[in-house]
Amino acid sequence: MVSPLRPWLSVEGRDWTPGRDARWVEVRGTAAVMVSSMDRDSEVVSVPLEKGRGGPVVLEKAVLNHGKEEDVHTELTVTNWGFSIPGQKDNVWVELSLVLPDGSGARELELVDRDNPEEKNNQSLLPGNFRNGKSTWAAFFVLQRPEDNRLNFRIRYASGLKEAEVPVSFRIGMAGMVLPAGAAGENCEINGNGE
Repeated sequence: MVSPLRPWLSVEGRDWTPGRDARWVEVRGTAAVMVSSMDRDSEVVSVPLEKGRGGPVVLEKAVLNHGKEEDVHTELTVTNWGFSIPGQKDNVWVELSLVLPDGSGARELELVDRDNPEEKNNQSLLPGNFRNGKSTWAAFFVLQRPEDNRLNFRIRYASGLKEAEVPVSFRIGMAGMVLPAGAAGENCEINGNGE
């Protein structure tokens, strides 16, 4: 599982298990990752302050398809919201989500105040829920409730994408990651008994 901005590698043994006498499993090879050389800002997208509702947005040149950058058509959605302080209806919290195809990524969600455009309220978009070639990115805001119950946002996302191969070489033991022993191919003694 790799994406721009926050690459990570997951190894799962679903259809195999190590032998009974195995002390560790070694993983070697290369991982294909997507890297970004620049950020872009989307047009302003307006969403109603209503659970499950959203607004469409186009992220230009936000994904690679066979080496060619293409636009992503998606929607910024209000996942949930509520009042920050019970009984007071002027301050609210809002959770938003954005679904992107694998190989694309988002950095920040910026709340756009039309009355005061100089004021910045940015929150990081955090990835999660990687399934079926897509990932859900989420952000959380606490803000003053707008009179018209509409929120305006701009999305900062990765662009200038290209694929890169990253070498991978590590060992996983029963207690987790095994630290490198030294030069490639060398073994080291852990307890002084040749083990």
